[in-house]
Amino acid sequence: MYEMLEPSFRQSQSFAEFQTHVQRLTRIQVQNLRISTTEPVPNSDRVMVVLVGQIRLPRTGQMTDIVIHDPWVRENGGWWRVYVPPRTPFEQT
Repeated sequence: MYEMLEPSFRQSQSFAEFQTHVQRLTRIQVQNLRISTTEPVPNSDRVMVVLVGQIRLPRTGQMTDIVIHDPWVRENGGWWRVYVPPRTPFEQT
């Protein structure tokens, strides 16, 4: 995942620093993940990839749909995932 992130982010944060931030989400498994839409961000080199997946609710074990907005940017001639600080699907943006 780290190698998919934008070069400017990787220059500012080492892999070890990155790992400490993402470890808190390792227990949440997204299943049946698929791309729903891609939406260009006006007047920029960015696109928002909208993903739909499912997670299992902790208390009931029931599967529920989630929507993930995954930003990407064109940098240095390639497309890279934009780093967004991790949060659980239950946290508000």
